[in-house]
Amino acid sequence: MSPRVASDNASIAAAFQRTGELLRAQGANPYRVRAYRQAAATLETMAEPVAEVLSSRGRKALVALPTIGEGLAAAIEEIISDGRYRLLERLEGETAPEDLFASIPGIGEELAERIHENLDIETLEELEIAAYDGRLDAVPGFGPERLEGVRDHLASVLDRSARRRARKRRLSQSDAGPAVEFDGEAHPLPRVHALLTVDEDYRSLADQDRLPKIAPRRFNPDGKRWLPVWHTDLDGFDLTVMYSNSASAHQLGKTLDWVVVYFEKGGQEEQCTIVTEFRGELAGRRVIRGREAECAELYERQQVQREVIDWAHRQAAQLEGDIPGQPAVRRRVQAEIERIHHFFEDWFNGDVEDQDRVFAAADTALAPGFNLVSPSGQSFPRSVLLSQIRAAHGSRQGALRIWIDDLRIHYQEHGIVICGYREWQRTGKDQARGRLSTAVFADDGDKLSWLHVHETWLPD
Repeated sequence: MSPRVASDNASIAAAFQRTGELLRAQGANPYRVRAYRQAAATLETMAEPVAEVLSSRGRKALVALPTIGEGLAAAIEEIISDGRYRLLERLEGETAPEDLFASIPGIGEELAERIHENLDIETLEELEIAAYDGRLDAVPGFGPERLEGVRDHLASVLDRSARRRARKRRLSQSDAGPAVEFDGEAHPLPRVHALLTVDEDYRSLADQDRLPKIAPRRFNPDGKRWLPVWHTDLDGFDLTVMYSNSASAHQLGKTLDWVVVYFEKGGQEEQCTIVTEFRGELAGRRVIRGREAECAELYERQQVQREVIDWAHRQAAQLEGDIPGQPAVRRRVQAEIERIHHFFEDWFNGDVEDQDRVFAAADTALAPGFNLVSPSGQSFPRSVLLSQIRAAHGSRQGALRIWIDDLRIHYQEHGIVICGYREWQRTGKDQARGRLSTAVFADDGDKLSWLHVHETWLPD
């Protein structure tokens, strides 16, 4: 059984401290790690029991506490209501639907296993739906009295729990695309192309054995650390990515194919599963279950874009040196290159105060599918590069200087700009070292988006 977390301040603080330790060990964003540690310190020094704060003044009073905020307030509410913290269980590889179901009065371990095996469900919300649509009643061992008791308990737990929000959410279509509707407002889901990029990066990192691994308790009798886990961020969401360890994934041999992405923002958590489609026009392609139509549209757009970029590269290869181009385009390219490199200089020097806002501006500059090839020949997909940059804030301690010269426009047609420039870096009193960069931009007339950068060292 997964260990329960008591609702006293010290126990919740210990759970947050442990969560921060695991996130740090698994390579999560340092700011996310620090948030858990600061919240633990706040709870440890509070004289008033946080459970009394919640019961007497509500969730808004939790949000108002120093270093807590929306996300951690929701976590505190979950622990107090359920006696469990599912994020911590997931990080420790302890999450098991059978444990969750067995915690409900009237459902023992054997019946919990039967429910999971027969119905292939994993959450209390799914169990509640099954309790009303007839599926739970069909599981051997359920009679009218037990079924009614389970319904009553689930109604009580889900109504008072932080997880009650899951029952109030539904997918809707906002102007910005698919969204989760909550409290009358549409919250955009992470973009399909960005999620598929995260999926590709996760599987690549896992294949290269570059991710920390956990030992899931389920389907792992030897206690082997085999499940790679990756913590990153995307569109303002904190992401935890791992291969599926569900019964279905094991039965179908898909434990190294199905990827589960948990994304959380402001205490609201959703998840999606990304798989290799085996039928229809998308057979062999990676798709997000429930968002197949969006995936099909994305792949069609990407095919057209690839054809244009390939054609542009062939044209550029026949050109030498600089082309006149339009002065306005040259100015925009120059400004964008200088802007992103000024960001790098400030970021690595630690000269950024509003880090989230500044980093988000850099994030949006890189197009989905962006790739950097470094002078060493190593390839960095978008998500990996952004994760490494984010973690390196202040690493040069104010000593880094970057400047750009010799910009040349090689190609400019059909919404594609290819250019070359020299980038120089110097740290402290060290000799400046230069690299020749070739960059490919998508140009919609208003914005330049970075598609690809290839760097090579300049001779000393």
